[in-house]
Amino acid sequence: MNAPTVSSLLNQVLRNHLTMSSQLFLHDLIAREWRQSDIKNRYGAEYGPDISRLFALLEHMLALDYSIRTTDSRPLYSEFVPRVGRTLSQMLERDHALLMSVQAMMQTGIATCEHSGDPIAAEILREAVRTRANFLTWVNKKHQSITSSSNNAQCLTKPVEPQELAAWGQINRLVTRVLALIDQTVCHTVVLTHADNEAKALSTWRMSWLSMIHLGAVVSALAAKGWAIEPSHILRAHPSIKPSISEASDEAIVFDANLYTLAAKDAEGSVSSTVRLGDTELERVVSELRDTLNTCATGVVPKAAMAYSILPQRSTKWSYANLPYPSRR
Repeated sequence: MNAPTVSSLLNQVLRNHLTMSSQLFLHDLIAREWRQSDIKNRYGAEYGPDISRLFALLEHMLALDYSIRTTDSRPLYSEFVPRVGRTLSQMLERDHALLMSVQAMMQTGIATCEHSGDPIAAEILREAVRTRANFLTWVNKKHQSITSSSNNAQCLTKPVEPQELAAWGQINRLVTRVLALIDQTVCHTVVLTHADNEAKALSTWRMSWLSMIHLGAVVSALAAKGWAIEPSHILRAHPSIKPSISEASDEAIVFDANLYTLAAKDAEGSVSSTVRLGDTELERVVSELRDTLNTCATGVVPKAAMAYSILPQRSTKWSYANLPYPSRR
C-alpha cells in the first residue's frame, strides 16, 4: 500500500470535513437567529451524519497507523478555514462552493485509495459522497430561491465604533479558538476510544458538547447584534489558532488541557471587552463560556455537561467497517 499517498489524502479529507462542520454550524446558528426555520432544520439534521462520517474516517486512520496532521502546511492550512457569509445568499453560496470542492476531492480520492490498496478508505469516501449528494442539491436549490427573492435583507456587518470594533475582534478570536477546540476534542474522543479509554473519551465528548453549546450562545448573541462572524479573518492574523490532534492518548489529553487554557484566556479578554462596552447580554454568554473553559482546563467535567452521556453511534457498526483490512505492501 502506498501509505504516504493515502495518508496525505485522508488528512486533506479530515481538514475539509472539520472546516465544513464549523462553517455549517455557524451558518445554522445565524439562520436560527434570523428565523430561517427551513435552513435551521436542514443544517441541524446534518450534524449526526457528519459526526458518524468523521468517526469512521478517524477510526480507519488510527487502525492503519496513518499519521493525523491537521496542522500540515501542504496545502496551506489557511485554505481549510470556515468562511461565514454576511447574508443568507452569501452563506448558501459559500456552503455550496465548499461542498462542491469537498465532493470533487473525495471523488478523486476514491480512485486513489482503490489504486493504493485501501478499499475501506475508498468505501468511506464513497459513502460520504453518496450521503452528501442530497444535501448539496438542497443547498443549491435554496441558494437559487433566496437569490431570486427579496428574502435576503438581513446582513452581518463589521462594527465601526472603536470600542465595538475592539470587542468584535476579541470575541471573533474567541469564537475561532473554540471552533479549533471543538474540532480537536471531537477527534480526540475517537483517539481515546480507540485506545480503550472509554471513560476519558466520554469526558472529552461531554466537555466538547458543552463548549459547543456555550459557543452557540455567543455566536447567536453576535448575530443578534448584527456583527459579522469572521474566523477566516482571525486566522489570517493568527495562523497558530488551529487544532492539534495526537494519535497518542496521553498526549491528546495534554493538548486538550493546553487549548482549554488558551481559550479561557481569550474568553477572559472578551469578558473585559463586553464590560467596557456595557452589553450585559453579551457579557453574560461570554462569561458562561469562560467559566466552562476554565473548568475544562483542569480536566474536570462541568456538571452541566453530565447530560451528554451517549457517544454517537460508532462507525464500527457500519457495514463497510466489516471489510477486512488490507495487508500492507
